[in-house]
Amino acid sequence: MLAVFAPAVPTQAQPTTVETVLPAGSDIDAGLTLGPDGALYGSRFGGFPTPVGRTVTRVELPEAMTSIYADGFSRANGLTFGPDGTLYVANYNTGTVSAVTPDGDTSLFGRAPGPTTVSGLLYDTARDVVVVASYDGNWVKTVDANGTFADVIDEGLNFPAGLAFDDQGRLYVADFERGKIYRIDGYPDTPSLVQIADLATDIGFLAYGGGQLFATGIDDNRVYEIALDGTVAVLAGTGTRATLDGPGDTAQFNRPNGIVATANGDTLYVSQAGDRALRRIVRTTTTSAEDTQPESGVLLLAPAPNPTSGT
Repeated sequence: MLAVFAPAVPTQAQPTTVETVLPAGSDIDAGLTLGPDGALYGSRFGGFPTPVGRTVTRVELPEAMTSIYADGFSRANGLTFGPDGTLYVANYNTGTVSAVTPDGDTSLFGRAPGPTTVSGLLYDTARDVVVVASYDGNWVKTVDANGTFADVIDEGLNFPAGLAFDDQGRLYVADFERGKIYRIDGYPDTPSLVQIADLATDIGFLAYGGGQLFATGIDDNRVYEIALDGTVAVLAGTGTRATLDGPGDTAQFNRPNGIVATANGDTLYVSQAGDRALRRIVRTTTTSAEDTQPESGVLLLAPAPNPTSGT
């Protein structure tokens, strides 16, 4: 079942400031997540046909000191942490999910039924499973500790990549190519898609914080804020493809891709597929939230990435 709403005309969100954390040429161009240690983690997807991105980089905040956290992946894509500190990495090329323990040991966590590719990842602590989006499989599934995949949604999507939970445990997914954002009602037992927004541009990732969703417009070089009722606003970016710091309404992005938000939504990090710079968006005023941690048992640490050509 699919419910849809007419596209909304974006308005300008509250004031923001955009700054560059890592300059062009970093090892980050795709998925982002905040770790339990307070550091930022980003994946290297790479370009087509080469190079093939194989690494996950750790960025110490606020100093922006970087180090390779793990490597050996095949177009490292979506990232998410589990409650025990294990990092899960989507391997786009092989359709697999890798698990990296806090000690640095990497192993196969699950292989998606296919052949297919995997894009977005999100950890569901209430059910102790990883939620997985398949870009060309057009599905969302869960995978448990035994590597068993279970269906969530397998129709109505068009190259899904972005995934996010809100603080009530409701699951959202974004189509990379159609620019539509859906809420998956009835997750996980009786799921149905409800369209809440249409950005009219390809969507890189989704993130959630401070009671709102955030999405990257990878083709129109803007970052969007989406209220849960579907109201869309431009958070930052003029639409010009470039890397320019400053106020959100004059700042510019170069194919913004990955995105992650702090729990209260006051700070966001954005990776750029166009030049591999890492950007930070700071909201001048924040959306209040009595609780920055979910009551549903859902861990709000990870965004969901997409398979896009990097450099």
